Amino acid sequence: MINFRKYLAIGLTLTCALSFASCGSDNSSSYEPLPEEDTRSYDIRVCQDDNSDTANAITQGFTDALIDLFGQEHIHLEVRIPDSENSASDICTSFAADGAQLIFTNGENSLTAASENISDLPIVAANVMDFERVLHIITPQGEEWDETTGRNITGVSSLTSIPDQTSMLIETTKDLRSVGILYCTEDQDAVFQNELLETYLDEAGIPWKEYAIPSTSQAADISSSGENPANVIIPSRFSAASGKEGANTDVVTFGENSQSTGINSPASVRTPQISSNWSDDLTPEGLTPLPEDATTDQIAAYAAAECSVLYISAGSMLTDQIGTIASAATAAGKITVGGDAVLGQSTLVSMYTDPYAQGYAAGKQAYRILVDGDDPGAIAIDDVAADDSVKLYNGDVAATLGLSFPKSFNEIHEYLETYVIGSNTERIEPTEEE
Repeated sequence: MINFRKYLAIGLTLTCALSFASCGSDNSSSYEPLPEEDTRSYDIRVCQDDNSDTANAITQGFTDALIDLFGQEHIHLEVRIPDSENSASDICTSFAADGAQLIFTNGENSLTAASENISDLPIVAANVMDFERVLHIITPQGEEWDETTGRNITGVSSLTSIPDQTSMLIETTKDLRSVGILYCTEDQDAVFQNELLETYLDEAGIPWKEYAIPSTSQAADISSSGENPANVIIPSRFSAASGKEGANTDVVTFGENSQSTGINSPASVRTPQISSNWSDDLTPEGLTPLPEDATTDQIAAYAAAECSVLYISAGSMLTDQIGTIASAATAAGKITVGGDAVLGQSTLVSMYTDPYAQGYAAGKQAYRILVDGDDPGAIAIDDVAADDSVKLYNGDVAATLGLSFPKSFNEIHEYLETYVIGSNTERIEPTEEE
C-alpha cells in the first residue's frame, strides 16, 4: 500500500519542484496607466467563441484591464460572436480590414481563425488550454518549448494548475493505491492534461490507468456501426500533442493522410495508456472484463473497482456524463476528482479558477504590445489560471462517503453562490492626479 503521508508530501512539493506549466508571467513589466492628457486612441477588437458565462467573464476581465490601463477615452472596443451568418474567420478578417490595431480572441475557434487569416496584426488570445497544439508549434526534438510563438500571437492559457490538482488528488485519497483517468479518445485537451498529470503521478510512484469513454456525440456517430467505442477512429479528428513531450510525440495513425509525426493527421487517435508500474494485483479477482459495447456506467464502475480515485480533466468532453461517472464511483465508495467546478457539481472534489483573471492578464499583454511596443511573438504565454486555484469539495458527495474536509477546501455550492467574479484579481490602479 502506498504511504499516504509520504506521497502527500511529494504532491505538495510538485508545484515547486517540477514546472511543466507555463512560466509566462513577466513580473518585470511596468504598467503605467495612460495620463488623461495623452491623446492616443487604440482600436481593439474582440472575437469571442460563444456567449457562455466563462467567455463573458474573460471578455469582462479584458475590458476592465483596458479601462484601467488605457482609460475609457483611449480605446475603441468592439466585441463580436460568430453566428450562422458570420464565422470567426469572417469576423477576424473584417476586423483587419476595418483598421483594428489588435485583435483579442476568446476561445480556440477564434484563435484558429485569426491565426490562419491574419499575420500583420498582433493577436492576444485567451480561453485556450494548449497553445502549442492549436498553433501547431513544433520545437526541435529534445528541447522544451519556451512558451513564445515567434509570430504575431501571444496570450493567456486556461490550463488549471496540474500540480495543484495532483496535490488535491493525493490529499483527498487517504488509501491511495492507483489512479483511474477517464477521458474521450478524441478530446485533445484531455490528452494534454492527462499526460501532465501522469508525469506527476510517475514522479510520486503512483500507478495510473486510462479508461476511454466515448462522448455522447461520438457514441451517436458509431451507434449503427458496431465499432468498439473505446477505440473508435473518426477521420475528421486528430490527437493532441503530448503533454509530456510536446508536438514531437509519435502517435498511432490510420489511413493515407498520416504525416511524419501523425499530430496533424485527420485520422489519428490517442488510445488508452497504462503506467509502467501498474500491477495486475490492482485488478480485483473475478472482475468481469468489459464488453466491447460497454456503457459509461459500466466503464466507470470497472475503473472504480481497479482504482482508488477517478480523475476527469477540466473542460472534458465527458462533462455531460459526469453524473453517471460520479454515481458509479460513489456507489463503489471511491473518490472522484474533477478538473473544474462544472465537473465539481458531481465529483467529490474539484478545482476552480476565475476566468476573469485570464482576460485581465490578456489586457495587460495588449498594453505591452500597443504602448510599450513589445513583440507579441516574444511575450511568453501567461499561465495566470494556474496561479489562482481554489480547492472545492461537494458537501453532498462528502456526506455520502462519510468524509470531512479542512478549511483549505471550500464547499462548492457555498463558494460559488457567494464568490464575485473578478474579486480576487489584483487590478492596476489609475494614476492619481497631483
